[in-house]
Amino acid sequence: MVKNGKGGANTNKNGLEYESKVDIEKEIKKISKMNKKYKDVYEYSINNNNYIYTKKHGFNRYLEEEFNIIQKDILSKQLLPDNLVINLTKKEFRFIEVKYQNVSGSTDEKIQTCGFKLRQFNKLLKPLGFKVTYTYILNEWFQKDRYKDDLEYIKECGGDYYFNKCSKNIICN
Repeated sequence: MVKNGKGGANTNKNGLEYESKVDIEKEIKKISKMNKKYKDVYEYSINNNNYIYTKKHGFNRYLEEEFNIIQKDILSKQLLPDNLVINLTKKEFRFIEVKYQNVSGSTDEKIQTCGFKLRQFNKLLKPLGFKVTYTYILNEWFQKDRYKDDLEYIKECGGDYYFNKCSKNIICN
């Protein structure tokens, strides 16, 4: 990232600002009451479906507490999702990554990791028999023609994407 400096802190600053605008937890709270299950893990219900919401390290905490699954015992690298919505009723883990970019840079390549991350999450969660989905929320930067192949790839490997918003389909489908 070059605007206002090169990479590093400015990359994180701009990305974190965007993530705060596309706040999954805040969107859930608009339509349902969330109850804290334990640190960084919340429960909520919508339309007779029961959900869990967590992010980053809360994902590993939930796997360990509820299913005795230790990520490092199964995967060679730790995965910490930006957001995770688990539909317990439909048995689905929905990983949601929020990506912001305003110049060419490393985030360009990060949206090409969808297939690998789906593979890894499926490997990790296979014993549970849950469906695994992977969704990006991208800013308008990724609507440029040069990302056409990247976006097609996301769909081809079973992922999905939205631009600049948290769709209700993401948090309560």
